[in-house]
Amino acid sequence: QYMGFLILIMLVEIILAVGCVAMKSEVEEYATNKTYEFIGYYGDEAKDEADIIKKTVDAIQEKFECCGVTGPDDWPNYNAAYKSETAPERTVPDSCCKDPDSAGCGSAKTISANENIYKIVSYLLLLLITYYLLLPL
Repeated sequence: QYMGFLILIMLVEIILAVGCVAMKSEVEEYATNKTYEFIGYYGDEAKDEADIIKKTVDAIQEKFECCGVTGPDDWPNYNAAYKSETAPERTVPDSCCKDPDSAGCGSAKTISANENIYKIVSYLLLLLITYYLLLPL
């Protein structure tokens, strides 16, 4: 009985692995869209999870020295609070900054003009946030 149970678990794992490989592009697209949604919710106090979203994104960006999913341009593109029309002096959150304590870190007029902002593309941010989004499923 125990051996049969172990074989059953192994078969389920193989089926899941094959399914993940077969649906890689769909999973990646889903994860990308959900992460952009997270960026859009960042700092939105109307959301119940606003504090958790902010802390999670900040911790990931600081720990892995990255900014956004595909780069710092994700912030003004997916979060209205970081668009130049609504906040001309702010383009990215301080967690995108190499030295968040420096004056005006996330407030350069253009992202490319600020050498203190991480320009690293981080799919790791995408993967980690996706992990937390898929946990409840």
